[in-house]
Amino acid sequence: MQSFYNGLNGMTNFSKSLDNVSNNISNMNTPGYKGNDVFVRTLGDGNNGYGTQLEDSSPRMQAGDLRQTGNDLDLAITGYGYFVLQNDSGELFYTRAGQFKFDENNKLVDSASGFKVMTIDEFGVLREMDITNNKILPPVATANVQMRGVLSLEATSTTAPYIIEGVGIFDATGKKNDVELEFVKSATVANEWQVTIKNSSDQTIGTFALQFATDGSPATGFNSISQNLTFNGVAQAVTFNFGDTGSLSGARQLSGASNLGASVTDGHDALGLRSFGFSEDGIMEFKYANGEEETGLQIALAYFNDPTKLHLSSNGLFTTQSTHTPTYGKPNQNLFGAIQGKSIELSNVDLTQEFADILIIQRGYQASSRIMSVSNDMLEQLYNNTRSR
Repeated sequence: MQSFYNGLNGMTNFSKSLDNVSNNISNMNTPGYKGNDVFVRTLGDGNNGYGTQLEDSSPRMQAGDLRQTGNDLDLAITGYGYFVLQNDSGELFYTRAGQFKFDENNKLVDSASGFKVMTIDEFGVLREMDITNNKILPPVATANVQMRGVLSLEATSTTAPYIIEGVGIFDATGKKNDVELEFVKSATVANEWQVTIKNSSDQTIGTFALQFATDGSPATGFNSISQNLTFNGVAQAVTFNFGDTGSLSGARQLSGASNLGASVTDGHDALGLRSFGFSEDGIMEFKYANGEEETGLQIALAYFNDPTKLHLSSNGLFTTQSTHTPTYGKPNQNLFGAIQGKSIELSNVDLTQEFADILIIQRGYQASSRIMSVSNDMLEQLYNNTRSR
């Protein structure tokens, strides 16, 4: 009778093994999926064998191949780390499948589960990634204007003023205000120019003097000149930079025609987000309409000393017990691994290995079935012998 149950036990366990192989194969194209192996242990007491029992499945934790997708929010890890996710209840989950997106609240979430992707701050605290304040770059008032070019050495106080028009200065609201700079050679002080700043209504909003040294470079004390200019009733400090004394790389007074120019080096209106992505350090990088770049939060990674103790949850996510806590850190440090943007990690299922396992399972199932058949024949023969008496 025991051989009959051993055969039945074998068929049952081989069937469950086939379930595991079929699950591996069905997930061979699932990003970040880890193939599972099931192991069998014997049941018995001394020399008495009672068949076998399946142990818990063990995941294969080696990394899968990486594939480029071109999607800005697809991320892969080149080391041993795991992405950290959090559900609405505060429970943490871990995954190697970095397929993320922004939800309707501008928070970075996992595409499959909708769980929030966690970042890590400078104090090692896990935080959500919310880009609401990064979608628009606030306006910045202009603070500096760079002056380069020549003012004619031959000009006099009776020469027509040299005028630079259309110098666009941004105020604190992001409005661009065009001003005009008027340069008139002084009649009383050598190598000095009187500068008048006018707004678009031809009103004077600032005046200052500019002097040059004998070599034509700006005189000491006239390298940078600040003015409080008023736009829409609000004053803002704007510095006009004329260059270094002894250098002719900025503004200069030399023979020939005047060609001095002014370029605004900072300030802008409100800017929309043009693109975003992640560095290999897992830092979010934002690029705006004028080409300006800003950085955001940094993706958090988790490292496990023994990842085989992770428990597979839904959507290909892993959970862990309180006795098996991870170490949290930043990408590109220690064993966590770097971030490869616009890529995903594929399943680590080896189809060749799965097919080989199928053949072994099939033969084992057939052999167990044969044991049951022979045991049944022997029992039938026993009953027949009993009836004949």
